[in-house]
Amino acid sequence: MRFPKTRRGLFVCATLILVSAAIVWAATDVTVSKSDSKYASASMTDGTYWTSVYLMESDNGLILSYGIWERQTTYPYWVAIEQGYGEIDKSDGSIGSTSAWVDVDTSDIATVGDGGTIDVEWTETGLYGYESTSKNTFIQGNVKTISFGGYSNTTAEASGTVLGEDFLGTGMIGTNKGKTIRQVK
Repeated sequence: MRFPKTRRGLFVCATLILVSAAIVWAATDVTVSKSDSKYASASMTDGTYWTSVYLMESDNGLILSYGIWERQTTYPYWVAIEQGYGEIDKSDGSIGSTSAWVDVDTSDIATVGDGGTIDVEWTETGLYGYESTSKNTFIQGNVKTISFGGYSNTTAEASGTVLGEDFLGTGMIGTNKGKTIRQVK
C-alpha cells in the first residue's frame, strides 16, 4: 500500500500504525483498580521516648497506627513499650486538606501494652511540602500492568495527648492517589 506525500496521507499512515499497535496489545481482560487516601502523621522525641501517630482515611475507613518506643543503650536501640494498629470508627477522626484530628480509645487495637486514649489534632503549617507523580509499565508474558499515581503533602504541627502523656509533634498532612490497569491478552 502506497500513501501520497500529503498531510492526509501521513495522517492515514500514522493512524494505521497506532491501530496496529493497539491490536497487538488487544486485551481480552482488563481490570482497573483505584486507591485514594488521605493521611496525617506526626512524631516527637525527648531523647528517651519516641512517640508516633499515623492516621489514614480511605474509602474503606480510618486506620490508626501509633507507638511509644523507649531508647536503649544497646541493640535494639528503640524498644516498643506501647504500640497499636487497626481500623477505628469514622466518628473517631477525620482528615481534611489543612487539618486532621483523632480522639479514640486504642485498647481494642493495642498490639504492645494496654492502649488508652489518643487525642491529637494536626494543623497545616505550610513550611514546605512535596508533590510527586509517576507512571510505571510492567509486562510479563501476556499480562501488562500500568500503574500511575502520586502524592502531595505539607508540613503540620500536631498537639494533644497520647496515652495520657502530652504530645507536641511535627509531621505531615497529605493525599495519595493511584490507579492500576491490568490487561491480559
